[in-house]
Amino acid sequence: MIASVATGIRRHRNRRHRNRRRGIVAATLGCVAVLTVAGCSSDTSSSGSSTAASSSVAGPTPAVADVITPVTATAIDDPMAVVGSDGKTHLAYELLLINVTPDPVGVRSLEVSASGQSLLTLEGAALTALTRRGSGAPGLDLAGGEYARLTLDVVLPDGAPTPASLSNTLTVAPSKPQPPLIPAVIAEPITVTVDQQEAVVVDTPLYGDGWLNGDGCCGTSAHRMAANPINGRFWLAERFAIDWVQLDEAGKLYVGDPTKLSSYPYYGADIHSVADSTVVGVVDGLPDQIPGKSPTGLPLDQYGGNHVVAKVADGVYVFYAHLEPGSVKVEVGDTLTPGQVIGRLGNSGNSDAPHLHFHAMNGPDPLRASGIPYEYKQFTVAHRLQSEAQLEPLLTTGGPPEYASEPVGKQVTDAMPMDLDVVDFPSK
Repeated sequence: MIASVATGIRRHRNRRHRNRRRGIVAATLGCVAVLTVAGCSSDTSSSGSSTAASSSVAGPTPAVADVITPVTATAIDDPMAVVGSDGKTHLAYELLLINVTPDPVGVRSLEVSASGQSLLTLEGAALTALTRRGSGAPGLDLAGGEYARLTLDVVLPDGAPTPASLSNTLTVAPSKPQPPLIPAVIAEPITVTVDQQEAVVVDTPLYGDGWLNGDGCCGTSAHRMAANPINGRFWLAERFAIDWVQLDEAGKLYVGDPTKLSSYPYYGADIHSVADSTVVGVVDGLPDQIPGKSPTGLPLDQYGGNHVVAKVADGVYVFYAHLEPGSVKVEVGDTLTPGQVIGRLGNSGNSDAPHLHFHAMNGPDPLRASGIPYEYKQFTVAHRLQSEAQLEPLLTTGGPPEYASEPVGKQVTDAMPMDLDVVDFPSK
């Protein structure tokens, strides 16, 4: 990944052992509520009836009453549907929550539905695990003025069409309710528009067997959690990013000294263009890092190491990162064809083990863009790691890990590999 491989793996492992890490004054909030009724004025001396708070208001009556929302919530990006190797359709998106009051507000639950059908319900520990507070503090009680990011993966029922929108109901509990304007428990309605653009279908960037999907879709992987605050907003370019490392026939990641690049048999593997595309960005000449050590002091523009960015279509770009120094075979302006070799797998940039970081995005900047889903035309899920805990032996001993009983040898078309899949790619 643009963040290091081992860091991502350790974040996986440590999630089980650690918690997730004055706006407007109360009078103003009260005034906002009263404003809809009486203009926030205490002056009753004006001419006319003393019943100034009359509910007789010209105009249509809203179908649903407005709700005071102490916690505002917006989707950072509209979700796009992607089919995973699990055969399910996923809608991955993030809600940015902001407590706009000066007092703590507890987040209690979230329900996501479409067309009246409940798709996801979260509360308690399950909700906490998906929430990252701006303060880094544990728990779901947002301090006054604090923000949090909620990372979601909504899975559609089998055969269901992609909905036009998702109805999110966020239930919160203000620490200082002011009934009837601010009840003790508030169900906040949030509508998230679903982008109807289809995931781009591409060839695979690697050939051969045993490629392990690290930090892939669609949970709280290091990639999903990498929200980059650049130029005044959050960007989640790595939302659907995958770090590809290769296991040998014995299931080993490396053999020998883990600090030597030569211990990783797949180092230097050819990287292939995934589609007809045009090169819009190239970096080469940055050194490889020492495996097993997290780089420090890198400027932002070197996090991807040696890399290639290619434009597949309007609003669709692909990013191949951490390439071997001196291996890049293309230049800006070159036209690429599927399968064309563009460089070799390396360990440059913010990387602590040889790997290919690959993702698709809606703009040419590898960090200042929104990650969009993509699907590979054809591959086989040879195995799947039994659990995230199986990543640890890959780091400490090189493996092998333990595999789940299924899937085994599952042939897949037009889908995205899921996190922890061990994939065999076609050899062309």
